[in-house]
Amino acid sequence: MRDNLKSLLKIYATDLVVIGEGGGVKEGLALLSETRPDLLFLDVEMQDGTGFDLLAQLLEKPPTIFVTAHDAYAIKAFKFSALDYVLKPIDPDDLIKSIGKARERLDQDIKIGAYTHNAASNEKKLVLTDAQNTYLIKVSEIVRCESDVNYTQFILADGRSILVSRTLKYYHEILEEFHFFRCHQSHLVNLDHFDRYEKSEGGSILMKNGSRVPVSLRRKDELIALLRNL
Repeated sequence: MRDNLKSLLKIYATDLVVIGEGGGVKEGLALLSETRPDLLFLDVEMQDGTGFDLLAQLLEKPPTIFVTAHDAYAIKAFKFSALDYVLKPIDPDDLIKSIGKARERLDQDIKIGAYTHNAASNEKKLVLTDAQNTYLIKVSEIVRCESDVNYTQFILADGRSILVSRTLKYYHEILEEFHFFRCHQSHLVNLDHFDRYEKSEGGSILMKNGSRVPVSLRRKDELIALLRNL
């Protein structure tokens, strides 16, 4: 069942990254404590108990989609605050709908919890999750963002790089009010880390960390006007 689900996800949810899998309650609990996933697909009947046994032992339950052969479990699944359930054998249309619900839930969680106020500095922060970790990053520490198909690469002032499975468009909408400028289809820069604009070679921005970012022709005039008004 896990192999079948992974195959379907590769076809119908190409931006999802499978970060772990397990065959039972004990194995699942250990895995969840290490990975802290954005989304959990959970069977009901497993090797050493049920999916309900697993959830009952979690203080913080990740968004969960039950995968089961018996829709008699549906009511109990929703009592455990499951996002949805999918019947086996898995219908791709049902899977797509369930993942859609998960995306809506995650979007809401991010928009509600993405920014928190630091009591001392009152500085905005952004929650970023990659395949292994969840980070709380100060917006001021983000130098720039770069698109990688359906992923976004965050380059930070301390040299770290974090790859997140969301589009650059999504983060542009969140960050543009904090002096972030979309200078190119694939690039978003924090103007607080801006060093200079170089007109040579079609135009590019040199950031304070030394990185060079291209500026598209249609964004050039907008950038110059923006800099004059800062």
